[in-house]
Amino acid sequence: MIAYTLACLPVSPRALAGPYVVDLHPLCVGVSGYAPNGGEGQSVGAKNIFSMDGVNGSITHALLQNGAAQVTDIHPTNLTAFQNSVANATDGVQQAGYGSGLRGTFVHALMWNGTADSAVDLNPGNLGINFSIASGVGGGQQAGLGSGTSTGGQFHAIVWSGTSNSAVDLNPPGIVQSMASATDGNRQVGSISSGFSGTNHAMVWSGTPSSGIDLHSTTLHGLTDSVALGVSLNQQVGYAYDRATSFYNHALLWNGTADSVVDLSPPGFTNSIATATNGMNQVGYGSGIGSEYSFHALLWNGTADSAVDLQLLLPPGYYASSASVIDAAGNIYGTAMAAGGRYAVEWAVPEPSSLFGVIVVVALVLRPQCHRPRLMTSIST
Repeated sequence: MIAYTLACLPVSPRALAGPYVVDLHPLCVGVSGYAPNGGEGQSVGAKNIFSMDGVNGSITHALLQNGAAQVTDIHPTNLTAFQNSVANATDGVQQAGYGSGLRGTFVHALMWNGTADSAVDLNPGNLGINFSIASGVGGGQQAGLGSGTSTGGQFHAIVWSGTSNSAVDLNPPGIVQSMASATDGNRQVGSISSGFSGTNHAMVWSGTPSSGIDLHSTTLHGLTDSVALGVSLNQQVGYAYDRATSFYNHALLWNGTADSVVDLSPPGFTNSIATATNGMNQVGYGSGIGSEYSFHALLWNGTADSAVDLQLLLPPGYYASSASVIDAAGNIYGTAMAAGGRYAVEWAVPEPSSLFGVIVVVALVLRPQCHRPRLMTSIST
């Protein structure tokens, strides 16, 4: 096991005038080659490592951060066939992603339980699948996609329950291809399509191909494609767009049916995507006219008008942000951009007894030094 220990700079708390209180304290997240995805205090990603042997070239190792001043290399030590690994998601207990052999000779979905030697090869060879990736994890399940002889070379949505033999091909009858993006342990979400250039429809499953419900709504006139990215309880979130005239996205919320769709696109934003829900609130990001490449993290409470621009809670100097996870307690995880690079961000909710109303705490984790300012400000939701 390799641990990357990073220097943390001591910081003292201070207060600002007005309704803002800034609480600064150190926390290390680590060096990652990819934006971290996580929840429940964990972040995952990957690190590119250059091999000096002149044969293997650059390799990639999955990384896990547990909220301490240390990043752990969780590249499988018990599965020696894998040269590369990437962790895509975590629910705070398990991590999911994929690994590959020498120079990408094979790609298999992987699952971890927090350590390098806990890796599980999820590839469902029993289903005739030889290529697979896990994109989401939650409630003891892993979600992703696979392809092989049984799928005619097309991608099919897959859900696992911790082992390769537990895999279920979720692709509905008559559908050419599909993918699963996330699971909460009971339901899975993703999309279906009629082929490589066909339209995409957001989808929700309850563990079997026959349980699939097409979430794409014809009431959203002009939006030809949709994709679901997050699920919790009976809520699903994602986005839709019109491929014929514009690829600007509209963040969407569903409650189990196509007719329940809500367009979450906030006023003043021309582009928005909802990435996750905890069953009550939704998070994601969006951008406005003239700032298409400057995304702001967003928080919703079920309607477009309820949107809160989380970017406005960040200290000066951060020009872009996104939110990728909201947990059951309302803590939000994502990333922010500044001149110095990409930063891990946590918008954390303190104990209800400590403050009146809803308080959002912004915790910025600098990489590679673990300098974490935490900003507290009250907002209405």
